[in-house]
Amino acid sequence: MPRVTTNAHTGARALQNGHSVYRAAPKQRAVALVLATGIGVSVAGASVQARESFLAPVLSSGHEGEWLFVEGSWQMSDGAIVQQNTSRSASAILRDPAFSDFRLSVEFFIRPEGMGVRAAAILFRATGTLTYYWLHLDSKNGNAILVRSTPADRWIEIGRRPVGISAGVWHRAEVACLGSRITVRLDGQQVLDFRDDALSAGRIGLGTSEGRVEFRNLRIRGRVVSMAPLKEETPPYKIISRGQAAGPYQAFPDACRLHNGDIICVFYAGYGHVSMPTPEWPQGGRICFVRSSDEGRTWTQPAILYDDELDNRDPHIAQLSDGTLVCTFFSLAPAESGYSLVGTQMVCSRDNGRTWERQATIIAPGWGCSAPVRELADGTCLLGVYYEPPGGQIAWGGVVRSTDGGKTWSHPVPIGDKAGLYLDAETDIIQLRDGTLFAALR
Repeated sequence: MPRVTTNAHTGARALQNGHSVYRAAPKQRAVALVLATGIGVSVAGASVQARESFLAPVLSSGHEGEWLFVEGSWQMSDGAIVQQNTSRSASAILRDPAFSDFRLSVEFFIRPEGMGVRAAAILFRATGTLTYYWLHLDSKNGNAILVRSTPADRWIEIGRRPVGISAGVWHRAEVACLGSRITVRLDGQQVLDFRDDALSAGRIGLGTSEGRVEFRNLRIRGRVVSMAPLKEETPPYKIISRGQAAGPYQAFPDACRLHNGDIICVFYAGYGHVSMPTPEWPQGGRICFVRSSDEGRTWTQPAILYDDELDNRDPHIAQLSDGTLVCTFFSLAPAESGYSLVGTQMVCSRDNGRTWERQATIIAPGWGCSAPVRELADGTCLLGVYYEPPGGQIAWGGVVRSTDGGKTWSHPVPIGDKAGLYLDAETDIIQLRDGTLFAALR
């Protein structure tokens, strides 16, 4: 049972739960707060106690029970809490108390490890394991981003600002919430000031995104409120790919139902949105796939479909009438200005996806693709492509054709090249009921 103690020198009262100590402000300050806020104020169904409390969690072994570790690999020792996993997001939320208005500060150290964004995070006003505000401090791209999370949408962006966040050095972050106003300071400088009224009270937590991060000196001062325990929440979707082959960044999925009823899903796998070769990823981004034989209830572990020395990306998959599986994608190569587009490529499987061609065929050099092969009733295969000439002022779409089951392809037939517009097109093509071909361009 918690117990209340009184400081003989200050008159402050302390509520103890056997682990941390939540200290109320001196009596005269509490009276001022009562006069300012009143007693029994309702905050989103929570009962507000008319006092301001101070919390300094003990970040040492033996105090893990005060936290709810939602994801990640967390360790507490010597006054610090460290999250070790660099492959995905992780969070740890204090079970008690809950705060309405508050000010907090914490120091964080991002290890220069991993290929992801290497970000620290501060969670606040959490009502569930997936419902909260969070401050995303991205050291790779140099951004401070204020986000609201819900079970259905983990990234509802409120605002951002470019800031310098270096890995390998200690930083100090401060967050203040007063009603709907949220302000953030980083290393003594105010960087964010936004309003959002979706959440009015909740717990405090820490987190990471694709980074090994150490936190220390977490200090919170604010109005404690009585709230229900944190809700254990799950997203309305299922993660179907998580494994070493796929890496920390997985994107651009496409799925196809096979003739035997299986579902195969192909996707891009790398360490970021563009994954050029590095010592940790010597062949850059790759194409991976997972497969389900029970209507999507369970999936295989991710496996590599194709990987060469280029950044292979944006895959799509189709099964032709003869059973051939065709995976189309495009690749980027390192260049002085960053990277260059190699062209649209294709690999096939003729045993229902168990094995794939080891060498990709370049269908359209210098063109990209973001669509699957479409097979018409007469057996003609079409693939939407797109092209951007040097200079980047205009771009257009196109289509390539095959009349021999994908063995050979025509030169691209331009679509919209005379429009004078920037149609960075991601072209796709379907055949309408009257036989007309309909092309959609971005």
